[in-house]
Amino acid sequence: MNYILSSDYYKKELERIDRDNSVEQGLYFIIQSLLRSTIEEKYWVTDISTRSKKHIGFSKSVPDLTILEDGKTLFNPIAVAEIKYFPWSKKEYLTNNERQVKSYLKQVDKVIYTNGIEWIFLYGKGGSLERKESICLGNDRNTPESYYECINKKKLLSQIHWKNESDFKVSWDDLICKLGAFLK
Repeated sequence: MNYILSSDYYKKELERIDRDNSVEQGLYFIIQSLLRSTIEEKYWVTDISTRSKKHIGFSKSVPDLTILEDGKTLFNPIAVAEIKYFPWSKKEYLTNNERQVKSYLKQVDKVIYTNGIEWIFLYGKGGSLERKESICLGNDRNTPESYYECINKKKLLSQIHWKNESDFKVSWDDLICKLGAFLK
């Protein structure tokens, strides 16, 4: 099946998650769907967040999603994705999760770290981070904490602050290209 998620649908889904199901697991399906729609068909994306680390060969912690080449096992991922719920608290910042990311880089050379708004692409070898690239769909002039305000559940509104339409389109197109080329 070949499908691409539209940026409008993606934004609508993240806003629904923010408004109605504000937990990290709420992001898994839409992010998994975006990954599946942008990478080559020879790769497979699957949720391994509830697997035991000993059953899939990870030493410290288990990533949320893994990307496998078709026909390979969970012990041979090409890349992994770690999903954090927005807003990221200080304890969830990448700088405070370097051990987690480094443990993934011992297993794979590529890690995606995202909350659905900010996408960080990490490249490394043997547990060392060699390169980091980032694409942000929200207001990247603010720290992640300032993307959101206290949610007023009576109004049932999302508090995500997207970039303005033209900047968002550029960032969205960059994200789709980056995801398509990430495994190459």
